[in-house]
Amino acid sequence: MVRDGTRKTTKDDGSGRKWAVLLAAGVAAATVGFAGGWGTEGDTATNFGILAGMGIAFAGAALVMLWITRGARAIGDDPGGAAKRERLQTQRSRQLWVFPVLTAFFLIQAIPAVGNIIDRTADTGDFVQMLLPVLYAWLATAIAMGWDGQSRKERKFLEDELTRVLRARAMAWAFIALMAGVTVSLGVGLWRPELGIVSLPLVLSAAGATAAIRFVWLDREAGKDG
Repeated sequence: MVRDGTRKTTKDDGSGRKWAVLLAAGVAAATVGFAGGWGTEGDTATNFGILAGMGIAFAGAALVMLWITRGARAIGDDPGGAAKRERLQTQRSRQLWVFPVLTAFFLIQAIPAVGNIIDRTADTGDFVQMLLPVLYAWLATAIAMGWDGQSRKERKFLEDELTRVLRARAMAWAFIALMAGVTVSLGVGLWRPELGIVSLPLVLSAAGATAAIRFVWLDREAGKDG
């Protein structure tokens, strides 16, 4: 809204540049993977294929994050911060929806790596693929808990009594998911130890996704109640 003939001014927070760099790096990695793997066989082809897959995944994640952060900018004529608060909270909700989806994507990509690990034929790329969904689950959890850089920087806009209540409820669900998953992994591990170990990334990913999705769901329901 324009007041007293003044115009809105925006200030880039730098987040767009960060994700643009990640997008460029992902595209470059995918290009190198496809170009280097063309006509090769065996482990060389596998490693280049992993590089290409990771490049595509990171480029896709960067595109999503660019979409999420496209409107998250400080507005010069918003002294009360109401507009900025709404944008930042919307950005947080979008992130908490997207990261569980990315976690699921990386889990699907990790399925061949699981087989290689169980068969004891895994290489470094397989272990990296197993760890990626756990990384994104931690990112989702960090955002839900307010541990990420954006949440710390904009604490006065993102931290309030309602947020703390929703966070506590969301993390309670995540803890239940974690306990249930680890219990199942323990049972599987008593039968086949290697399966119990490789199931842990799935458990950690599920717990992180539970925290994120539950927080967004509760936030949405709270918004409906006014």
